[in-house]
Amino acid sequence: MTELAIPNEHQGREVAMAQPQPSPLMQWAMEARQAEQIAEALARSSFVPTTMRGKPAEITAAILAGQELGMQPMAALRSIDIIHGTPGLRAHAMRGLVQSRGHKVQVVESTDTVCIIRGQRKGEAEWQQVEWTIERAARLGLTKDQWTKQPRTMLVARATGEICRLIASDVLHAMPYAAEELGTEAQAYSVEATVSGRATANDVLRRGQPASGSDEAQAAPAAPTAASTAQLRGLSILMTECGITAHTGKGSTTLNDQARFAWLTAFLGRPIEGTTKHLTADEVDRAVVHLRQQRIESSQRRAELEKRIGAEFDGLDTHLSGPDRLRDLTTLLGRTISVPADLSDQELADIAELLNDCQGQTSAWDAALTAVTAQRQEVPA
Repeated sequence: MTELAIPNEHQGREVAMAQPQPSPLMQWAMEARQAEQIAEALARSSFVPTTMRGKPAEITAAILAGQELGMQPMAALRSIDIIHGTPGLRAHAMRGLVQSRGHKVQVVESTDTVCIIRGQRKGEAEWQQVEWTIERAARLGLTKDQWTKQPRTMLVARATGEICRLIASDVLHAMPYAAEELGTEAQAYSVEATVSGRATANDVLRRGQPASGSDEAQAAPAAPTAASTAQLRGLSILMTECGITAHTGKGSTTLNDQARFAWLTAFLGRPIEGTTKHLTADEVDRAVVHLRQQRIESSQRRAELEKRIGAEFDGLDTHLSGPDRLRDLTTLLGRTISVPADLSDQELADIAELLNDCQGQTSAWDAALTAVTAQRQEVPA
């Protein structure tokens, strides 16, 4: 290479470096044109959802929206629906996006009448939980069409959208609603166009609110909805499962009623006496959510205690088989113990503490069993 060629090479590099880089808006415009070309090719393809087929503009918008969420074009077309002009993510896609960012979403319970989902934001210790029941959906006027055909799926979609917004709204950007929500409430979430054809901030803020001066806006607040028989039955079952109304035998009805009314009075902050038929649907819903969470936490505590007891037994200097352990627990408690479920929460805690005090010595465990048996025999029947 000659000396004359060297300066020319440097000059070319300087010119190249001096060329202005496209602005973010220009970059987006170029990507939009590319997306439009893809949309034109896909518009009549069977790979495009029926609602977008033959509509390249909507396909382009879906591709660009998906790109902002980190989705490839075909994944975006499979995950985004345009319903009454409003884009929405399908519930499974919403959950997948949130989980892909490191947040946790777990289905706690899912039936045709209730769905409970909990979520935990990445880096946080607290779990958030939401619940959707068929009664709640009915009060909102949703129980028709797909709700009658596949209630479990619709409940999961509703709960998914709510928990994802609660723990990771930043992930969802401009599409916070699940497509399954828009399918039944598109009118509530769509924004009316202004004279200029664009929606203003005030339009967005007024979504779902009645116009001022309308009969609906001036109407008095509706009376609370009374709890249904099914709600009260479910509450009663939960209170028994949580040990609030678990008395049995002679006089148990009176004792359970006293416990039921005392708990509800304390939880709701108002006197509940004689009957639960005067509870509102909202009050029962709140009580049910609380008790279900309590049941989950109780199950977790029991599992931890059972695991701890197993570890303590394993740590004894003499191996005890499963039947041997159940035999010893039967001796300790004075009644037949066949499975861990036969033990109360308090009994599990006491057994774990007693085993810990034995410090791995089988002789100390045997001595404790002997002492309890002797004490029981001294007590008059």
